Amino acid sequence: MHVLLGRLSGLLSLAGFIPYVIAILRGKTRPSLATWGIWAGVGAILCASAWAAGARASIWTPVSYALGPSVVTLIALRYGERGLSRFDLGCIAAAAASLLLWYLAETPLVALLINIVIDLVGALPTLRKTWHDPDSEDRLSWGLFCAANLVNLAAIERWRFAEAVYPVYLVGITGAVNAVIWWRRGRAS
Repeated sequence: MHVLLGRLSGLLSLAGFIPYVIAILRGKTRPSLATWGIWAGVGAILCASAWAAGARASIWTPVSYALGPSVVTLIALRYGERGLSRFDLGCIAAAAASLLLWYLAETPLVALLINIVIDLVGALPTLRKTWHDPDSEDRLSWGLFCAANLVNLAAIERWRFAEAVYPVYLVGITGAVNAVIWWRRGRAS
């Protein structure tokens, strides 16, 4: 059952990228190049770290978060938010500094935790942008991402910290983006 739920979660999260890319190409979504660039790099590292920490059935969502952000980053180069603010550059610098810590880490768990921090820092430009312009993000995509992450929690085979921390974080961060989108849109109405 864990394997089936893990695959379903991975498919749901990959499916979330389809309307996201379509919304970008239609000009309805303007991805933050800083966020998606950081997520593309750290997604691959987090996927490898999660695997090394023991994730098996729940690995499919991290795999999708390694592939999807890479595609979005490439598209964001042309269709994303123009320019990088000082805030964006600060987040990129913090992510780069965290990569040095990751390099110095000796264990998969430490690497996983550091990369979750990098991922969180990467989310800040999107959270900030969405706070100011909630229409700049696609509700369907973020809803699918959050649903996928909730399903992924059920795919965790052993509820050990090393296996559960990344899926729990993913629910939190996609839930936060959804909350900002929906709350700010509701306030604007």
